[in-house]
Amino acid sequence: MGLSADDVNAVINYLETQTGAAMQPEASSPAKTEVEMHMSVADAERGKKYFSGEVAFKNSGPPCMACHSAAGLQFWGGGSLGPDLTGVYTQLSDGIVSVLVTVPFPTMKPIFDSHPLAEDEARDLAAYLKGISPLQAESYAPRIIAGSFFAFIILMVIILFLWRNRLKSVRKTMVEKAQREADNS
Repeated sequence: MGLSADDVNAVINYLETQTGAAMQPEASSPAKTEVEMHMSVADAERGKKYFSGEVAFKNSGPPCMACHSAAGLQFWGGGSLGPDLTGVYTQLSDGIVSVLVTVPFPTMKPIFDSHPLAEDEARDLAAYLKGISPLQAESYAPRIIAGSFFAFIILMVIILFLWRNRLKSVRKTMVEKAQREADNS
């Protein structure tokens, strides 16, 4: 997440010094974390539009769908360079907002260093990913194979229709030549 080893150790040391009671919200008034409060105003529908590229990011970064797929998208479902993000919220929970803002992944870092996501965009994406996390990742392979097969059949029918008279002209020329030679003999 963009932290050095010293920063990570400092955070771990700090967390170890905290008591369990201090870290738990009181039962009478459940306190929301800052991320949970932001998530309540996040817009999952807008997050889906960011993911698919229907709405552009403020800093002109590419849409997530260019490299990743997720459940509930259109027919093609997104790219295959990165992993399917359908269940990523289950793994990272609200920490995904920080991951989206800092982008610690080597493949994504060169792209998003110059086009970082704004925190509100990351919250919207997290809300979208939270909403699709219970869904199953879809496999588009059967649709693509079936579509390719039907496209092949249609192409063959068109070729047969266009070339149906192709051999007639060749045969006609050969028959006329053979008749001329027979007449001259």
